[in-house]
Amino acid sequence: MAYSLALSALELPLKQIKGTGDQRQEEDITLGKLLKDIEGQEFQIDDQLTAIDVTTETGSLALRGPNFNLKLANTILELRKEGIKPLAAKWFWWDKDDSSSDPVISYVFFVVHDEEDKIVREEVRFLDYPGSGFDPAVFESIDSPPFWSSEPRWDLAWAAYWYRRFYKETKVGQLMVLRPDVPVLYYYPEGRPWYKRRILQWEVRVLLFLFGVGALLALLF
Repeated sequence: MAYSLALSALELPLKQIKGTGDQRQEEDITLGKLLKDIEGQEFQIDDQLTAIDVTTETGSLALRGPNFNLKLANTILELRKEGIKPLAAKWFWWDKDDSSSDPVISYVFFVVHDEEDKIVREEVRFLDYPGSGFDPAVFESIDSPPFWSSEPRWDLAWAAYWYRRFYKETKVGQLMVLRPDVPVLYYYPEGRPWYKRRILQWEVRVLLFLFGVGALLALLF
C-alpha cells in the first residue's frame, strides 16, 4: 500500500502556455522539464482545476493536460515549493470510491516525507475516468529484493507506523475510523472497539432470541 513515484511520473506530458493574444506560445513539456526550468526560483502556483497557473521570477505560464497529469503536477509543485523533492515523498493509498452517477473511480492517498518524519498531505485524490489520463504505473511499490532477511518485516513495520499515525493524528484518518460502513483500516485492528462492542451486542441478541425460541418450542412440544 506504500509507493514511491516512478521516474516515469516526471515524463508525464503537459502543455505549457505563455503569453496571450498574438504573443501566445504553446509548447509540449514534461513535469521533469518544468521542474528543471524553475529550479532555484521562487514560484507561486494557482490550481484552476482545468489548468495550473505558475508564476516565477522570470514570468508566468499556464499548464494544461489530462486531469491526472495536472493533479499530480500540482501536488508535486506544492511539495517542491515546500522543499520536498518529488521522488523523496512516499504515497500511501487509503481509500477508493465510485461515483453513483458517472463512470468515475477515485483513489485517495496520504503523502509522507520520511526525512521530516511527518505526513505532508492527508488527502490527495486522483480520478480515473475515460480521458482522465490516470496511470497507476507512476506509483511503484517500495518493495525491493532484500539484502537482509529481516528487511521485509522492517518494511511492514514502517508501513504500519505511518498508517497508524494517519488514523490517529489526522482528521480525515479519524473520520475513516468512525465511518459507519466500516471500511478497511490498514495495520490498525484495534481502531474500532465500538464496532466490536456492537457486533458482540448483536451476537448476544441473536443468542437470546434463539434461546427464547428454543424455550418456547420446549413448552409447546
